[in-house]
Amino acid sequence: MQKKDLISTKILRYPSESKLQMYRTLSYSGAGISLILIALLAQIWKPSKALNLTLYCSAIALPFWILLGTIYEYYILLGKQSYAHYRSTNAQIFIFLGYLGGGIPLLVALGSLLYFINSRSLTFFALALVATLAIAFAFTSSLTNFLKENESNGS
Repeated sequence: MQKKDLISTKILRYPSESKLQMYRTLSYSGAGISLILIALLAQIWKPSKALNLTLYCSAIALPFWILLGTIYEYYILLGKQSYAHYRSTNAQIFIFLGYLGGGIPLLVALGSLLYFINSRSLTFFALALVATLAIAFAFTSSLTNFLKENESNGS
């Protein structure tokens, strides 16, 4: 098994109701953030390209996050009999597309709103995103190495 596949394989191989509930909560949280941005814009609206972009991206992201929450809701309600489908390539493609359709527009919406408030804040947001990604990759690599060492010691 390749190093990079170890964590995702373990995550997919052992779905649980609590894990699916966490994913559902995260998905509905993305929908909530999108809705909050739309409500905020309704209160502070000024003609602005940045605010237009925030509105459009929030409107795009909202249904994708609701879709993801609903997908996880199905797996929770159907229970263990649906876990094989959850692990399937088709299901993972649908989920990936949901995260892509919800995540990218939401990040753009937040960045655009920050730009409207203060253009320099967008720079800090972008730098924080890059730093977060670097830390996430380092953590994932560390965890993968740990799991790989434990598997080889346990074999």
